[in-house]
Amino acid sequence: MAVQASTTVKKRAFLAAFAETGVVTKAAKLSGVSFKAHYNWLAANPDYRLAFEEAGRQACDVLEAELRRRAVEGWDEPVFHKGEIVGYVRKFSDACLIFALKG
Repeated sequence: MAVQASTTVKKRAFLAAFAETGVVTKAAKLSGVSFKAHYNWLAANPDYRLAFEEAGRQACDVLEAELRRRAVEGWDEPVFHKGEIVGYVRKFSDACLIFALKG
């Protein structure tokens, strides 16, 4: 029973990391779970597969939020003069806006 509980904790850790990063190898590294174990779980467990698909949707939401932030809210980019930061200029991404609109 302890092995099953340990595996459940590992699965949850992997899925949380994947939902945040959207990258299997990065989620494996962050969670301490081998990507091979993840693929074994996918093949053997339909409930895990559904949870992984949901984590994938969450990862897409994270990316869409960042896409929107870059397109609409922008970011402050430093302005340099003689190697010193003298101010900031607000930048926006037209490419991100185009992709957001196409989505």
